[in-house]
Amino acid sequence: MVGCSNGGQSSLDLALERPELVRSLTLVNALPSGFVFEGAMPPELLDMMSAAARGDTAAVSELQIRIWFDGPARVPSSLGGVELEARAEASRMNRLFVERGTFAIADAVPKDPLTPPAARRLGEIHVPTLVVSGALDYAENRRASKLLADGIPGARLTVMDDCAHVPPLEAAESFSAMLASFIEEIAADPHCLSIDVFSPLQD
Repeated sequence: MVGCSNGGQSSLDLALERPELVRSLTLVNALPSGFVFEGAMPPELLDMMSAAARGDTAAVSELQIRIWFDGPARVPSSLGGVELEARAEASRMNRLFVERGTFAIADAVPKDPLTPPAARRLGEIHVPTLVVSGALDYAENRRASKLLADGIPGARLTVMDDCAHVPPLEAAESFSAMLASFIEEIAADPHCLSIDVFSPLQD
């Protein structure tokens, strides 16, 4: 299972609820269910909520991209060509679920939430786990990644220095190579269950 952000949260919940289905975890800037925020929220969040209230989906999407793609330390004018292309693709995808309201529905009213939540059950994970953290992501997200790496037995933490919240888009080739290496390492370990190896660069 490989998941970024909410996808990582869902992957972790699945590994706890149906462990027989999961052979490894790659959690990318994921917050475990039940994670309690302690720091300041992104300053754009209030503007985003105001835009959502007035039905301005274009503004909502752009503010979300500022939060999740740019992060707190970057502005679009500082990005290179490849990063700008990735930002444009992230924006295109983001507009889809903003316009359809799917993010708000899933986030506000999760179906059958895990009880107790994953944040209190990390020690129950017993599959190889790679935790990926973007160095340019918000501090609370980085803290969540450290919590996962410290709490899941044998988990490995990798920090991607030039990425914020979505490394699979921001640095696709580097992320894919790292993921392929992790999966190949698991496949070569006789103590792990056999898995089907694939190359993310070719899939």
